[in-house]
Amino acid sequence: MTNALANVGLGVVLLIIGGICTGVQGPMNGRLAISTSGSFSAFLSFALGFWPLLIYFLADTKGGKSIDWPTQVKGTPAYAWLGGIFGGIFVLILTLVIHRRGAAITNGIIV
Repeated sequence: MTNALANVGLGVVLLIIGGICTGVQGPMNGRLAISTSGSFSAFLSFALGFWPLLIYFLADTKGGKSIDWPTQVKGTPAYAWLGGIFGGIFVLILTLVIHRRGAAITNGIIV
């Protein structure tokens, strides 16, 4: 997949798809938060998002076998492992705010 991403056209298409997903995901999570709760909506977003990420990870790393785990763990600063926490906080905040402020205002402020 890394070689395929060297193609500029494919990169642009993937960025457009990512932008669409960003614009659609917030309002969907906000609507789910109205029906359930903000915490459940954020949790469900990450629980469902885990599966496509797992599939990509397994395909990209040949099931994790192409990574020298001991070397990678030792060579990675401790703070680098915390990125998912910020992603979770981001989705939770969007879920709590978007249905109160609207998708356009919320997305405009975060950009």
